[in-house]
Amino acid sequence: MGTVEIVYNIISFVIAVAITVVFTVYARRALDELKRAEASSNSDMPGGTVEIGKLPPQQSRTSPSSSPRFDV
Repeated sequence: MGTVEIVYNIISFVIAVAITVVFTVYARRALDELKRAEASSNSDMPGGTVEIGKLPPQQSRTSPSSSPRFDV
């Protein structure tokens, strides 16, 4: 590899690291902002958080006579 290629690779690596850091900082701030918004909206709701119970098991809707038949 020549000098130009080595310098180009170093610059590309530095740019990739910088973009990763900027994206991480942005994402962290956005998540913190969402957490704050969620916390403030939960405090406005009476009763706090809502929990949903388990649903009963779903029964099969197909009967044995309605299953497809294959001729072999």
